[in-house]
Amino acid sequence: MEERKVQLRKEHGGEITPTDKGWPSRNQTSLGNHWNKGSGVRLAPDGNNRDEFEYRMKQARTAKLNITSAPFNKYEAKIAHDRFWWPAIGWPLPATTFTKAECDKIQQKFQSAFINKMGYNKRMPRAIRYGPKKYGGKALLTIWHEQGIGQIELCLKHLRQGDDLAEYIHTSRTHLQLESGISTP
Repeated sequence: MEERKVQLRKEHGGEITPTDKGWPSRNQTSLGNHWNKGSGVRLAPDGNNRDEFEYRMKQARTAKLNITSAPFNKYEAKIAHDRFWWPAIGWPLPATTFTKAECDKIQQKFQSAFINKMGYNKRMPRAIRYGPKKYGGKALLTIWHEQGIGQIELCLKHLRQGDDLAEYIHTSRTHLQLESGISTP
């Protein structure tokens, strides 16, 4: 048991104490800003996204270096952007709460390399770059919008499943309606 305490103390940097069932319990004050390594998303219990932001910035810098050195043609660059890069950067976004400025920083790191490889001028207006194809745009994705869409989808999935989290979301929503003066749900 002592070896396990030492191992957990090293992993989490906190005080680990055994409980009556033999499972270690963690001191919450020491774990407030450390993320859970098993989840794959670096979100700390205190709600900060610093580790996740730094990891996504590093991932974006690496992607930029790889894209600029790869011998892609325009078609291959578009496939790499849509089929490989966006699933890699986009899957944790619903669990994050990056600000618009943070999303823009991450986006700027890799987007210029992809724009260049896809054959577009780097001075192309953002309205064309991110605008819908219906209106003559290229319909490229932004991290800020994908994060918001993912969060809404995740919320709707929980509400439709009817699990415990759905009950909490529904309770919060009804309290907000009551506070705002809207009487009907």
